[in-house]
Order: sequence, then C-alpha cells, then structure tokens
Amino acid sequence: MKKIILLMPILLIMSCSSGKDDVLISNLYAKISMLQYELNLEQEKLSILTCESGIKHEGVWGDNGKSYGVAQWQLRTFNEMKTKAGLPHLNWKSQKDQIHLLDFALRNGYGKYWSCYSGNK
Repeated sequence: MKKIILLMPILLIMSCSSGKDDVLISNLYAKISMLQYELNLEQEKLSILTCESGIKHEGVWGDNGKSYGVAQWQLRTFNEMKTKAGLPHLNWKSQKDQIHLLDFALRNGYGKYWSCYSGNK
C-alpha cells in the first residue's frame, strides 16, 4: 500500500509526459524507487533491533548466552558475515559494528538469520 501511495504522483506525471520528458521522469522514478527501498530497509532494521534486543546493547545476551548485543549476533555468525562483507576490522561487541553488519546482511539476502525478520513470517 505504501509503495502505491508514494508512486502514484509519478505515475500520473508519466501518463501526461511527452517524449523529451521521458528520461527525466524515468530518472525520477528510479530515485523514488531507491528511496522506497532505503526506507523499507531502515524499517526492517528497526523492527529487527526492537524485536531482538529492545534496541539495547550493553549486557544483552540471548540464545542461552550465544548471542550478544543490539542485533543479537552470535560470535561465529558475526565473524563469518564480516568476512563475507570484507570488513575484518568489525568488533562483535560494538553496537555500531553490529548495526553496520546487520545492514550488510539485509542488503545481501541474509535476513533469515534473524527470527524477527519479516521474510520469515
């Protein structure tokens, strides 16, 4: 529903355009689509962080002591993902690094690693 609402004005413009405006409208449509993707990604991250840890980081352990922090990464999974991301300097206990790697994971199809991921429901 949100996508239809956001894209409705652009669809109206596209139906009224002339040939020379097509490139401009196409570029605008691409930008709106990218913004929608980014908004959905941010909403997904917020949903996962809220569900997994209540957006708390310090001292938040889960999975019987295997998962830690705001994104509830297990150390082994965090290390595997940071290797895939090409970011060997990331620190499992860093809140910023956990969120950064969550972003990478979601952008690259690894959302299923979190039970709170909307694609698992």
